[in-house]
Amino acid sequence: MDLFVLRHGRAVREPPRGGSDRDRSLSSRGRGDTERTAGWIRESGLIFDTIGTSPYLRAVETATIIADAIPLRNHLEVWEELAPGGEREDIMDRIYRSGESVLIVGHEPMLSSLVSDLISGGTAQIHLGKGGLARIGNLTMLGRGELIWLLTRDCMGSP
Repeated sequence: MDLFVLRHGRAVREPPRGGSDRDRSLSSRGRGDTERTAGWIRESGLIFDTIGTSPYLRAVETATIIADAIPLRNHLEVWEELAPGGEREDIMDRIYRSGESVLIVGHEPMLSSLVSDLISGGTAQIHLGKGGLARIGNLTMLGRGELIWLLTRDCMGSP
């Protein structure tokens, strides 16, 4: 199976008045970066059985931009497991039940830790920057896979 791990795009610093961190949206720069990433994904011919996203607004907005560009909006699912504080075991269980090619959209430090664990048992120190995308291939039910590529948002100008 192939797992794609995307950190949400840059967000506004403050939530709307009366809101919480959960309500922070993408900044205009984050939206533009994500649209460029979506174009790169489309041009690369990547298709996902499922796009799972954290319920936090900035992640949902990121995932929606990607899903609309491919277009795979009907493959988009909100996963509470991907919210900050989610448990790795719950996330992995959901991934394994979601197809052979899965994109997840979420937050730090969980995503970098997840990628590090899957490719090295935690010995590698991966940092997934905002808008960064990793591809892990040959993911097994034992929770091990190979890092195929790791891209920053600035690398996704063209496939």
